[in-house]
Amino acid sequence: MINWTPDGIRFLRDAAIYTGFYDELARRAASYSEAGDSVCDAGCGIGFLAMALSRLGRNVTAADISSEAIEALKENSGDLLGSGLQAWNGDVFAMPPETRFDSMVFCFFGSVIQTLQTAKRHCRGTVVMFKKNWRMRRFTTSPEPNHRVRFTEASDRLAALGVPFESSSFDLEMGQPFRSFEDALLFFGLYGKDPDPGLVRSRLTATDSPQFPLFLPERKSVGLIAIDSGKIPDSIFEENEDE
Repeated sequence: MINWTPDGIRFLRDAAIYTGFYDELARRAASYSEAGDSVCDAGCGIGFLAMALSRLGRNVTAADISSEAIEALKENSGDLLGSGLQAWNGDVFAMPPETRFDSMVFCFFGSVIQTLQTAKRHCRGTVVMFKKNWRMRRFTTSPEPNHRVRFTEASDRLAALGVPFESSSFDLEMGQPFRSFEDALLFFGLYGKDPDPGLVRSRLTATDSPQFPLFLPERKSVGLIAIDSGKIPDSIFEENEDE
């Protein structure tokens, strides 16, 4: 679970404003539902994907176990909250059994088995999973491998389970804007101790934005997996998966 510190929330908010990658994720997820449908953003974090889905006409329940994340969502959601957006603070894997959605979205969250079991209980239509499709860690001052490629693993796991799915991958700019060089040093400090200023500066590019004059570019491949919840076998509840 992410530690939702004020600085971490601020950096995520700035990235959402500057890059718009949540808007692109929402557009792709929304293609598996209709306007007016009920959609659950499972593990929503501070809610930028949920807000983007709400602006596309979905009735969104943004669910997260972190009270800090939900409070940040409420602070940022404006007049969306209570109309096309509902916030739910709790464990999405332990939702009340009567809760049913037309679609569910799991964005970089949840194991395959957790997602399938939850969707089987709570989803009437399509469940959409966004998975990492890259091998190197995003925000370090030197290249560090991330040996687990979640998109590949999830696709292989679903095939082994005999669960039908469709998948695609696409590139997104997932970088981080900064209001100052001091902010950049603070940001890298969240991912490691005592970042080297020279290495940090070498990673940054100048922008034309008065608000965000510096940018850390990070274009990454994202995998999308879509599953018809009606085709998830009941035997999925006999499966167990360790993370």
